Amino acid sequence: MCYESGASGGEAAAPEFTSTTFSCLKEIYQQQEITLASSLLNTGQQKTDEVVMLEAIVEAAIQAMKNGLNLRQLMIFINAEYKGEADFTPKVRDFEGICAKFEELKRKHII
Repeated sequence: MCYESGASGGEAAAPEFTSTTFSCLKEIYQQQEITLASSLLNTGQQKTDEVVMLEAIVEAAIQAMKNGLNLRQLMIFINAEYKGEADFTPKVRDFEGICAKFEELKRKHII
């Protein structure tokens, strides 16, 4: 999935479109159970920080589930250069920040 507007709109545009994307998915899939896969991209016209986008994606998915999206699984991938078993180089600007934000989001939302 892509969360960009397609036009240059500044850093606020991509996170804003994220919630709209999940709202649309609810309308498209209605009560059907779905699994989504998305890449956490580090480029694009908006050039939004990956940590900001990770939070926007997770929060938008949670809000959409509260509003009726039957999301069974959300997989967010980080692009990386694969060299071999457990040997990769993440293609993101702030890998440590992404991991820290993910841990924070887990603590916030897992009961």
